[in-house]
Amino acid sequence: MNDPIVRLSLGIAMGIVGLILILIAGRWGYDAYRRWGAVNALEDGRRLEFIGRERAAIDRFQRAARYDRHPSTALAALNPAHEQASAQAHAIARGLRQQAQLGRLAVEYIDVFQGNAGSITSPGVNGELLRLITLYREHSGGSVPPLPNLGPRDLVDPALWRLALEWRLRAAWTAGDQATLRQAAGQFALLYPNHPATPFARILHAGASETHREQIISRLVAATRSSPETTASVLRAAGRLNPGNNASLQALIPSQQRTGAELIATMIKAKAPAGDIVREAIRLRNNNILRTVASYCISIERFDLLRELSRHGDEEFQRMTAILLARRELDLVALRRLQVDDSSVRPRAMLLHNTENALSFHLCDAHGQVPVAPVTIRLDDTVVPPASIQRLGSLHRIPATRRGRQNLELRMGDVVFFNQEVIR
Repeated sequence: MNDPIVRLSLGIAMGIVGLILILIAGRWGYDAYRRWGAVNALEDGRRLEFIGRERAAIDRFQRAARYDRHPSTALAALNPAHEQASAQAHAIARGLRQQAQLGRLAVEYIDVFQGNAGSITSPGVNGELLRLITLYREHSGGSVPPLPNLGPRDLVDPALWRLALEWRLRAAWTAGDQATLRQAAGQFALLYPNHPATPFARILHAGASETHREQIISRLVAATRSSPETTASVLRAAGRLNPGNNASLQALIPSQQRTGAELIATMIKAKAPAGDIVREAIRLRNNNILRTVASYCISIERFDLLRELSRHGDEEFQRMTAILLARRELDLVALRRLQVDDSSVRPRAMLLHNTENALSFHLCDAHGQVPVAPVTIRLDDTVVPPASIQRLGSLHRIPATRRGRQNLELRMGDVVFFNQEVIR
């Protein structure tokens, strides 16, 4: 050992061993630093994702993925929408042993996201969510299956839960499952306030509510001004969910997205001038709209506007309005021309009253309706001149000087609806 050469050799060997140990320690320390940084980036990314800062969250996930010694960080960087994501996930999963379940879940999640899912083998609530997502994507009709009930020990992947809720909402929309659609919209708006679809989910839930308030929905619609087409579709869906709210919801549809029927409904709700409504209906030239406006004209007793409408539309609409007007005006000639039974609308002369030089009577039907069409009056086969007939509402007064029995005949055109002997 006193040989200088031996001591030099030992010193060199110990130095080399020490340098190797230092390198190993440095490697371990650097790896620990990188792992700490990856875990910290993952946690930061989850926090940013929760508050809706998607771009910043993706940046943190990609930073975490640079540490490729742990599967969770490598999987976090995968974009499920990327065409190579499935192959990359399969490659990562094949190298896992201790965390094989995590790898299998990631592979099945990406496959489900891309619509290529086969049999789902992942256990627990996350596997159940994957199976439900597959069902929701393929659902075409009937009641939409519910989300699973969570126990206190169930660890749910947040991304899976959100994806399942998104697809459940879409499945309910497509299938027309009204109860599920209202429920899913409320859940989605509550859990994901910063999601791009949340403003529309809020409109759908509020519009379908039994206690909806127009001012609140109006503010929600204002927040979606940049997507008028989607807003219109959601408002129509909310109206179908609760038909009682349909009229008020149609008024909130952006004007450039309104159909002709929605425009007319909005004008009626806003109590626009009836003439403007009729002119707009005529311009639209749609029989369903014409029928709606015709009913509105009848409800406000604007039969002059109904007559204007009756000149438009198809043959069926024109016949329908002609019959309505003829019945309203007790026009027996028009009803006979239209080949409609007039027995229920025939006017009658009632409360005959004689004075020294006149004969008076009321002329109306059983409902008190007064004929608008001109009536020809004969007294003993002599036509009473129209200029000598005094009329006030249903009351008619005609000159009559001769005493005794006389025959009173009332007719419209060639239709005799009253022929009776009166005594003066």
